Amino acid sequence: MTTYYAHTRPGTAPEGWDPLMAHLERTAGLAAEFCRSFAPEAGRLAGWWHDLGKYQPAFQRYLLENAEAGHTESRRKGPPHSIVGAWHAHQLGHDEIGMAIQAHHGKLPARGVFVNEVEEGAGLRYGDAPPGLLANRAVEAVPENDKALWTRFVFSALVDADTLDSERWGTGKARWRCEATPAELLEQLRTHLAEMSGNAPASAMNELRVRVQRACEEAAARAPGAFRLTVPTGGGKTLGSILFGLAHACAHDLRRVIVVIPYTSIIDQTADAYRRVFGEEAVLEHHSNLDPEKEDLRHRLCTENWDSPIVVTTSVRFLETLHANRKRDLRKLHNVAESVVILDEVQTFPLHLIKPIKDALERLTRRFRVTTVHCSATQPLLAQREATEIVPDHAALFAAARSRVAVRWPDIKEPPVTWAALAEQMRGHPGGRVLAIVHRKKDAIDLARAVGEECVHLSTLMCAAHRRKKLAEIVPAGKRCLVVSTQLVEAGVDVDFPVVYRALAGVDSLAQAAGRCNREGRLERAGEFRVFVGPSDPPPLTLSNGAGVVKGYLRDGGVDLFAPDLPAKYFAELTELAGIASDIPELEKARNFPEVAERFRMIEEEGTPVIAPYGDWREKVAAVRAAPGVVTFRGLQPYTVSLGAGWVKELEGKGALEAMLPGSEGSWVVRPGYEAVYSERFGFGGGEMVFLEG
Repeated sequence: MTTYYAHTRPGTAPEGWDPLMAHLERTAGLAAEFCRSFAPEAGRLAGWWHDLGKYQPAFQRYLLENAEAGHTESRRKGPPHSIVGAWHAHQLGHDEIGMAIQAHHGKLPARGVFVNEVEEGAGLRYGDAPPGLLANRAVEAVPENDKALWTRFVFSALVDADTLDSERWGTGKARWRCEATPAELLEQLRTHLAEMSGNAPASAMNELRVRVQRACEEAAARAPGAFRLTVPTGGGKTLGSILFGLAHACAHDLRRVIVVIPYTSIIDQTADAYRRVFGEEAVLEHHSNLDPEKEDLRHRLCTENWDSPIVVTTSVRFLETLHANRKRDLRKLHNVAESVVILDEVQTFPLHLIKPIKDALERLTRRFRVTTVHCSATQPLLAQREATEIVPDHAALFAAARSRVAVRWPDIKEPPVTWAALAEQMRGHPGGRVLAIVHRKKDAIDLARAVGEECVHLSTLMCAAHRRKKLAEIVPAGKRCLVVSTQLVEAGVDVDFPVVYRALAGVDSLAQAAGRCNREGRLERAGEFRVFVGPSDPPPLTLSNGAGVVKGYLRDGGVDLFAPDLPAKYFAELTELAGIASDIPELEKARNFPEVAERFRMIEEEGTPVIAPYGDWREKVAAVRAAPGVVTFRGLQPYTVSLGAGWVKELEGKGALEAMLPGSEGSWVVRPGYEAVYSERFGFGGGEMVFLEG
């Protein structure tokens, strides 16, 4: 009887190779386990059939020739094999499984393309496969509207099962994974919260946080589904939500908690807060700006499939994964099933993507045993309207927060304030601790210059390493500190000022900015939150429309920024004003995976990455040029600034840029001798730069 192999070891006899049937059975078992909550039989078939093409005599000859030549099958492209299992699945009426099999070394195709291409496998021989392996089996029924996401999940489970089994056979051992359970982590968190409560000074905000934590633990026993955690800024969402997540996971036998945060600029401090409670191994931090010193081989392997009890990632990575089609992006998706997904600052979701986001989240809760938690001080109520409030009397929390801050609104009939006049107001406040938040990067520089040399400036024209240093300088309370920033400090950045100015914006931005004012409630009187109309207009679309809606409120007699029903009213008006629509739901229904992946972009214009001449950037650039790769490029992330076309054009006009690598224009670095285009105070917005755009 002929023996067929899945993998070989060069320099060894075939008796030491991996029998194909054994690989298929192991992969099928893993894939079924990974799909256990939504499609175990579909996962099993995908595992059994994914390498049917290796039963081709031509493929076995290819393995033998490679082994005799002293290298593995990955060194040279062999006969096509994925198409064989895909055609077999298609022939038996399992097109979604067939698409997953066809793509398990690449990308999910459009359904129409799959049907056309899969016929190429009809004439390929795999008749020596055991008849029992080829037999048809019933799989889980899936509604038409859910098939695209279901296919991605099955594809993810197949890819991870195939990769892990091949890796285990090759290395002789299973990959490391953190074995901590939600129950163990919950006990650690309860101990930490008890210590915090015992050591915390008495204050209205600390009492509010305790109320939130108590409500989170009580709500955890409720049935899985969609929840909202509506809490004022500074009300303890970070620890309250993870408390709910772990307790809910324990109550309903869920596997992990995934925390989704909008900005890389704030994700570090959330992950660090969790690591202080749960330890290094239990928390997987996955985003593009990760400090390379936190990375090792174990961490990089864990980011491939998110097999960790707590995952902290960005909304860009999480939501784009739900709409992706590439193997690299989708391998981790199956581990979203049977989890609690905490979506922080949900008001930051792009309005033009609300419909596909809502659809995807509803499918997660309906079909994949996922509980979602929408966290915000300004709930948009645009996603999963049926969600249950975790804090039933959340309106009372906002009443308590109202006493913390006194809001001063502008007279919109008056002329806009000049930067010089605003700077004079900032300098004149007793105590000397003032934060001003503006719309545009150019505004931040103009106002900071008007305030004077003592002013600390923050914007995304500064690299992440630079911003972290500046943020560290403004944390100490009690010292004179004048800060001007763009809205990057509005969500999740833990700063506390007695006086905060904010350029007129939408309700969500204003509420977030107010959360930086008297954040801990320690002042003897309310903090001052002053809204102003500046000399420049907000950027177009969402920011401009939001400011327009609030101006309408002010013309009609005023607005209570802390009214719990205000965000729903505001977002409804903003959505109607924008007149947005998306064709992604129809593309999703048609299973046009490449087109959905192309169109679903959380950040429409990402800009051009330029390495800032800051800190030890020269050593990091030299490391990339000496050994280009994922690890060395990650070392540059803290020094990378995404610049718009105007800024890049100006730098190129000065001759200040050169390609990171010869022949590549994907990433730029400042040319030696031109370091003055980046300043210690303003980043790329200072030095020799002129403003071509805001």
